[in-house]
Amino acid sequence: MKLLLNTHVSNDYDGCGYAFVDLTPELARAIIQRFGIFQYGRLTDPNIASVEFDDTEAMFCDGLPETIAELLDDGSDYKETTAEDSDFENYVAYTVCDRMVICNDSFYWTCYPKHSDASVETAPIPYDLARKVAQSE
Repeated sequence: MKLLLNTHVSNDYDGCGYAFVDLTPELARAIIQRFGIFQYGRLTDPNIASVEFDDTEAMFCDGLPETIAELLDDGSDYKETTAEDSDFENYVAYTVCDRMVICNDSFYWTCYPKHSDASVETAPIPYDLARKVAQSE
């Protein structure tokens, strides 16, 4: 399942407004496994709010092709798309410290645009979607 996600930028940095993720069954299973690690951590320390993993699966984009941008015009946090990685090659943002963040009820990706003091987070995705994709194979 390929997802186009809206993002939240920490300041008025004008970039990384979107992210593209190819949520394959393998990636979905890794997310579910990481959620298990998070849950185990909460058993030993209930104050754990999230767990971060180095992860570059999200392709952060400074813009989108017009035909794709209209998918999120309705204000949705994310939408399934038929787009491919190559559709975004002219829009990819240069980022550092890309991470997947595992929380209690959802997961998301975060990064820092290169040469900026901004931080960026994708919209959160519920685990039910990852479970659905993990079982699709």
